[in-house]
Order: sequence, then structure tokens, then C-alpha cells
Amino acid sequence: TVLAELQAVVGLREQAKGLRAAADRATSDAGEYLFATLDEPETWGILLSWILTRHLGGLAAGEERREQARSWFDEWFLGSTLADALAELGLPDETTGRAVAAVDLMVAYEDWAEPADGDAVDLHAFMKGLLGGPEGQRYLGVHRYEEELWYHQEAFEAMLRWLTLVAAAKELFGDATIAGAGIAAAHRLVNLLDEAGKGSGYRVAALMEALNNQEASPEGAE
Repeated sequence: TVLAELQAVVGLREQAKGLRAAADRATSDAGEYLFATLDEPETWGILLSWILTRHLGGLAAGEERREQARSWFDEWFLGSTLADALAELGLPDETTGRAVAAVDLMVAYEDWAEPADGDAVDLHAFMKGLLGGPEGQRYLGVHRYEEELWYHQEAFEAMLRWLTLVAAAKELFGDATIAGAGIAAAHRLVNLLDEAGKGSGYRVAALMEALNNQEASPEGAE
């Protein structure tokens, strides 16, 4: 339920603190990254809006539920309400606009870190789908320059934060006592996306090639 999920995400900060104190470096880094994301001024508005929006689809299932929720988020001007609320907190228009787009992205790809049928998460397929959809292109600012498609570095880095946030929240919706392992696993995926992004020079084709190479390598397949 909405209330249960709202109560669960209240524990995100404590979960991040616990991960930061872990002896394992990868887990500690995951906690540090999550904690920093929670300190972003727009984070809680985005997080609460995502929880409310994901339930708008009602009794529909799977992809249909997500698409219905996203449709009503737009039709009922809930994005404008979020933008106005963040503006009241003194955030600039660019930040409020991107926050609204982040909620849409989080609803559309909230299962991104959950492997299908026990297989490893296919980051190449994930980014191919995201970049092939209007919400991903819009959020990342995909544009053509000198016969090549590019995306914005700042938007990509922000996207990684929201992907981490949605994966962490969904872990807490389950068994909170073992959520840390899932959050750390999601952070490893985010690190792979970040590595590919930095190596791509923020060109779409180079990003996809880098992710494809990761899939083909033993390290990337882990």
C-alpha cells in the first residue's frame, strides 16, 4: 500500500548509514552514494511523487499499470504540482523540470535492477530501451550534432542517482533486513553505467558500444 511504502522509505537514510559503516568497500561505497543522493534538495519530493504515481494504475498489471500511472500523472497535472512545490522551496526551474521528468523515468523503469528469470541484468538492453523511448531521450537531452547523437553529462549522472534511489526503495518494500545486499548490487550496476558513460564521451553510440563490451567481458558479466 501507499502508506506502507511511505513508511518504508523513511528508513532509507538509516539504511544508507548502515551500509556506509560496512567493512566491505563496495557496500560502503553504495551507502555513501545513496546517502549523498538523499541529501539532494529535490530527492524527497521526487521519491514521494514516485510512490504516489506508481499506484495510479490501480488494478492493472505490469507494463499496463505503469503506462496508466504515467498517463494520469500527465493528465492530472501532478508534474506541475510537484514543480510548483519544489519551486516554493527555492529550486530553479531547470531543477524542478528535471524532477518531474525523473518521476516519469522512475515509474517507467522502476524494475531496472531486477533480473528477469534469474538472469543477470542486461545493461545494454536496458539503455537501448531507455534511449529508444521518448521519456529517456527527453530526460537525457539526446540531440544530434555533427551527424552524431549525444546526451547530456549532468542529466546522465542525475539519472544514475534516481535509478539508485528507486532500486533502494523497492528493496525496502520487501524484506528490509536483507535490503542492503540488493542496494549494493544495484550500486554495482550503476557503477558499470557510470564507467560506460565516462568512457563514451557522452555519445550515444559509444555508450552502447561500451555497454556491449562490458557484457562480453568476464568482469562485466559478473
